[in-house]
Amino acid sequence: MGVPKLLQYLGPLLRTTNLYGAAEGKRIGVDGHVWLHQFAYHWAEDIVYHKNYEPLAREFLQQAQYVLGQGVEVFFVFDGAPTPAKRCTDQERQRRRAVALANIMHGSNTDPSAAALRAAVSLGWPAVQATISVLRKHGIPYLVAPYEADSQLALLAKAGHVWAVATVDSDFIIHGIQRIFFRVSWGSGRAAFWDRSLAENWQGWPNEDAWKTDFLTILASCGCGFLTAYTLAAGCDYNTKITNVGPAGAMRACKAVMVVQGESVFADLNVAVPFLADELKLLSPSK
Repeated sequence: MGVPKLLQYLGPLLRTTNLYGAAEGKRIGVDGHVWLHQFAYHWAEDIVYHKNYEPLAREFLQQAQYVLGQGVEVFFVFDGAPTPAKRCTDQERQRRRAVALANIMHGSNTDPSAAALRAAVSLGWPAVQATISVLRKHGIPYLVAPYEADSQLALLAKAGHVWAVATVDSDFIIHGIQRIFFRVSWGSGRAAFWDRSLAENWQGWPNEDAWKTDFLTILASCGCGFLTAYTLAAGCDYNTKITNVGPAGAMRACKAVMVVQGESVFADLNVAVPFLADELKLLSPSK
C-alpha cells in the first residue's frame, strides 16, 4: 500500500514514539479500514463461509475502548464509494480475492489454510455497517467518507478536528498531513511518528551519515513538493507504476530535474511535471 519505499527513504525522519504518551488528551483520526483488515484476518473463516462480521465488529469495538481507556480520543473514518482514480488498483485486488474465493468454494482443497482464507476476505459495506453499528451504540465517533478515507482524514487534520492521524498507508504523507502515526502497536502504543515540520526544517537535521542520503538531500534542497513528484514517478495506488521505473529510477529522474531546473522546481508541480515526464521517458522508452 502507498508509495514504494517512501517510508524507507524517510526513515531518519520517522521517530519511534509511544502514541498514548504523545497523543494523551488529544483526538486522533484513524483509518477504519486498516483496523477492519487487521481483525478480518482473525475471523476469516466466519467472513468467507458465513458472511458473519459480528466477531470482527466486536473486536474492533474492544480495541477502540482500550485506546479510549489510555486517554486518547479516536475518530474513525471508513472508505465510502470506490475512488475513480484507483479503479485499476481496486479491480486487480477484487480479481485476486475472487480467484482466492473460487479456489476455496469450488477447488479441490477442502481444508484451506489460514493464508488462503485471508486472501479471500472481502470487506465491503456489510463489514462497515456491522462495525459502525456497534460504534454508534457506544457513542464512538465515526464518519464514512465520500470516497477513500485518506482525503477525508487529511481534511479533518488540516481543519484541526483531529490532532494526528493513524494509518499504515504512506500516501497520507503526500496529502500533507502534519502528524501521522505509522505501524502502531495498539497494545503497547509503540509507533513510528511523522511530523511534517521536521521535514520542512532541514536546517535542524543532525550532521550524521543516515541523514545524508540522496533522497533526504533532495528533500532538504527542494522541499516537500519533491515528495509529490517522487510519488508521481514511482507510482502509488492512484497511478499505475511506469514500466522500468522503480523507486531508484524515480529518485534519479527527480534529481536530474532538480539539477537542470533548480532547487525550486518542485514548488510548482505544473512547472515540474513536464520536465519530470521527459526524464521518465529516458528511463522507460516507448516501444
